[in-house]
Amino acid sequence: MQITPIEIRQKRFEKKFRGYSPDEVDAFLHSLAYSWEKLLVQFNELKLTLEDRNRELNRLQDLETALLRTIKDAEVTANNTLTQAKKEADLTIKAAEIEVEKLLQEARHEAQAIQENSKSEAKQLKIQAEEELVQTQQAIREALAYRDRLVQQIQQLAEDILAKSQAIQRSMQPPVAKNHQQENKTAQSEASARHKS
Repeated sequence: MQITPIEIRQKRFEKKFRGYSPDEVDAFLHSLAYSWEKLLVQFNELKLTLEDRNRELNRLQDLETALLRTIKDAEVTANNTLTQAKKEADLTIKAAEIEVEKLLQEARHEAQAIQENSKSEAKQLKIQAEEELVQTQQAIREALAYRDRLVQQIQQLAEDILAKSQAIQRSMQPPVAKNHQQENKTAQSEASARHKS
């Protein structure tokens, strides 16, 4: 049962003979009502303060819950991101290793091909040079043989021309001159023989 200050002030007691002093009772009731009223005011103020504190506490608790949820979500997101980043990094490294190995393999093959081509080209050039040398030597031999044949033909032709010229001269000269011509021919024949030897 809740008693208000007004009820205390308005409270009336039955009067009996030789009872309490009505003035003292009224004064006490008024004092009690005043004290009670102050207590109620303080109680209401404390109640409002408590409600404010409770609301603030609830707000802080909600904020804390939200922050904890946010932190938890951030941790999950960070872990997922870290895991994904590690996977992507591993894939990138693996792809780079594969690409490097592929490039190295291609470089080895290319170097081997170049080396083989160089050997083949060098061998081919050597064969070609040897063939050209043989052909050149053959051409030189043929040119020398042709020169020798040509010289012989020229000498033979010169001898034939000389012989015919001498024969014509002998037929046109007197007998004495013919004997002299015969001697000249004999001398020229001997000189020619000495030149050939």
